[in-house]
Amino acid sequence: MRNFFINLTDRSSRSLLLVSVPLYLALFIFFEGLGIKFDVSQWFFSISGHAWALKHNLITESVLHDGFRALNIVIVAGILIFYLSQWFKPLRVTSLVRLSQFIGALLLSFIVVNLMKGVTGMHCPWDLNMFGGRFDYQPLWLAASQPEPGRCFPAGHASIGYAWFSLFFYLRKDFPVIARKALVGSLLIGLLLGFAQQLRGAHFISDDITTAFICWVISALIFIGDKPNENR
Repeated sequence: MRNFFINLTDRSSRSLLLVSVPLYLALFIFFEGLGIKFDVSQWFFSISGHAWALKHNLITESVLHDGFRALNIVIVAGILIFYLSQWFKPLRVTSLVRLSQFIGALLLSFIVVNLMKGVTGMHCPWDLNMFGGRFDYQPLWLAASQPEPGRCFPAGHASIGYAWFSLFFYLRKDFPVIARKALVGSLLIGLLLGFAQQLRGAHFISDDITTAFICWVISALIFIGDKPNENR
């Protein structure tokens, strides 16, 4: 596993982007195209007593949803304040170009995911009649035309973890060890928050996979000309 993350650090941003496309397509086709996402959500629904019992749970809602969202806002605000301070030469401690790329990738990930939620119109599992809701399921290409479209594809909350892929790309050239830790951390947080939302009935697994892919692609594109430091 350690060699896997070392390999990621040593690859160019372009190659990391290219490798991610077939991986995402394979996962998306498996879970979305073959309908495996329904089986996963049905299992979560059944273990919660067919009532999404964890929808308003202290841990899944108050801590992992509301708490992490508030924490993320505070951290992003702090980073933005630091970024603005770097425009004053006496306070500058880092490259403005790379820092701008990092901030841009981070914010753009949040923005794109949120905009796509509004455009796609997909409903959450808890909204669907097959899981106790009131709407019929509509496939991705028809969901936006519904009289009452939803906002559940891709997964917004999981982006709190996956958007920080940008930190991996930002650090990997000069601080590869820290970059690998940042990658593992953002991945684990994204998985945790995505899993919590699936337990609550807020998302299908394919929603989370798509969010991870969007955030990865945005960071890879912004750092597209970045190459690993050969003198490390």
